[in-house]
Amino acid sequence: MHSLSYSIPELVRGLALLTASALVAKLLTVVVPLPALLVAVFIGILLTNLVALDQQTQTGLQIYKPCLKAGIVLMGVQFTLSDVVAAGPRIVLLVLLVILLSLGVVELLSARGFGLPSKFTSLLAAGIAICGTSAIAAVAGSIDPKEDHIAYAIATVLIFDTVAILVFPPLGRFLNLAPNVFGVWVGLSMFSTGPVAAAGFAYADSAGQWATLTKLTRNMFIGIVTTAYAFRYIDFGDDIDIPSLLSDAWKQFPKFVLGFLGMILLTNVVQPPAPLIDVLARASEWLFLLAFAGFGIQIHPHNLRQTGFVPLIVGLISLLLISIASLLLLNTAF
Repeated sequence: MHSLSYSIPELVRGLALLTASALVAKLLTVVVPLPALLVAVFIGILLTNLVALDQQTQTGLQIYKPCLKAGIVLMGVQFTLSDVVAAGPRIVLLVLLVILLSLGVVELLSARGFGLPSKFTSLLAAGIAICGTSAIAAVAGSIDPKEDHIAYAIATVLIFDTVAILVFPPLGRFLNLAPNVFGVWVGLSMFSTGPVAAAGFAYADSAGQWATLTKLTRNMFIGIVTTAYAFRYIDFGDDIDIPSLLSDAWKQFPKFVLGFLGMILLTNVVQPPAPLIDVLARASEWLFLLAFAGFGIQIHPHNLRQTGFVPLIVGLISLLLISIASLLLLNTAF
């Protein structure tokens, strides 16, 4: 959600490292029985924890964020519009139910069960219910929390993002879930967009596509949740600048979602030749490889020391309850 700017040297260094990581991940899949996207995440984790990266490279590596967004947009060429339209109402309903459940569970556990500060609870609830660190940043901009609360909430989400990538795919296989069901399940249950896609594609290509579609549907509610939390902490003795609040909500809205939907519509209406669709699909795959290597580089062990154990307990209970509830809801919807 943040604007990113790089100097040419920073951009070159960041892209070079991400490209090298993506190529190594692709090559390793010849001998390692894991999807290239998941291998790219592991390579990123190894790099950031074993190699001291200079500041220019670290800044340039943030290009992984627009790479992820571009990969998601291009992934739209692989969807059939009739399938999306048929599944759309069910997915939207499931997303709404899970968002409400997530917000309620985190708020009750954090504020009433563990006595965590109200604004910290709101940050954590938004991160878990909507889209991880992006939602935390968006809500933080509207409620003015303490800086350390932002850091703790982000660290908590990142830890569970990392764990969920490793746990959900084997759990889905143990439960013998169909790829589309698994994809929607992780799209409903996990916290951040990148890890959701990583877990989905680690299971199957179609699972990755449905996981991303479901997660993007959740992401679209970021403006509503951000605005709701802004109103919660407004001092009603002051004038309320509603146009400003709505403007801020639009700024935080993940506009690449519109690009993804537009690509689905364009591909199905115009029906470009199969070779062009194949090229765009491969471009999406490589952009994902770059993005997931970058995501892995953001994973640091000090997050565990930084966040403390109470938010982790809240996150764990929330993830368990949400994933179980999502799976039960899916059994009735699919």
